[in-house]
Amino acid sequence: TGNGFHNAHIRILCHQVRCHCITIWSDDARNDEQEGPQHHEQFDEQLGQQKPPELPEADEQGFKTALTRVFNEFGRKRNLIKENEELKKKNSELETSLRELEIVKAENQNLQEYMNLTEKYSEYETVPAYVINKDISNYSSNLVLNVGKKDGIEENMTVIADKGLVGHIISVTENTAKVQVIIDPACTVSCMISTTEESIICKGTLDNNQIIRASYIPTAAELIIGDSIQTSGIGGIYQRGIFIGTIKEIVTTNNATDRYAVIEPAVDFSKVDSVLVIKNK
Repeated sequence: TGNGFHNAHIRILCHQVRCHCITIWSDDARNDEQEGPQHHEQFDEQLGQQKPPELPEADEQGFKTALTRVFNEFGRKRNLIKENEELKKKNSELETSLRELEIVKAENQNLQEYMNLTEKYSEYETVPAYVINKDISNYSSNLVLNVGKKDGIEENMTVIADKGLVGHIISVTENTAKVQVIIDPACTVSCMISTTEESIICKGTLDNNQIIRASYIPTAAELIIGDSIQTSGIGGIYQRGIFIGTIKEIVTTNNATDRYAVIEPAVDFSKVDSVLVIKNK
């Protein structure tokens, strides 16, 4: 059917070429007519006796061959366009499948984090939560969770992540809860040095939201860089023994009572997404 279609078009084009040749020949003859009556008679005689010029058979065959190549090229390009559209469609479907797999992977990762957290803090009654908003700056550091009063969440409940302490609940709505994290300058946590169990106070700083400053260090306490810092359980908010971070630097002053330590938090607050809220106090 395709070859018949192409051959029909070739025949039509050949006929159009013949007609064009006749038109050119006729126009030339009429131009000669304008030169005088003798030319007019010659024109009539030639018009009656001569046949319309025809393309030589070899030229016509070559013309057909050329047109066939043109039609074949059009057909090839048409097929390429169709194949390209099909490939675009398949590529779009693959991209959609990849996004769905990434979503499933992220959900599985979150579930795994919850399982790890729940197992790690199995002594507590906890509620899993997602972080749905963050406000981390040098002036304030807060998170918003996707749990609230309907989930049994209350103010002053402790919030933890896989690496350690996050902060505590400072306000609650029906569906959300706001957390003040431990790097907030307004947040104060009663802590202890794990090796000596000496009590210290940890507080966020205004000049750097990546660290915590430990102060009120007993003069007799021996601090070592790399020591772990944990919650002491004093103060009525945080349970005892929750990991906070490690001592990164010890700063001494002329007055021994003014020395302080720089604590590197265990939790990366810019990346935390999954947490647990401890319900029991």
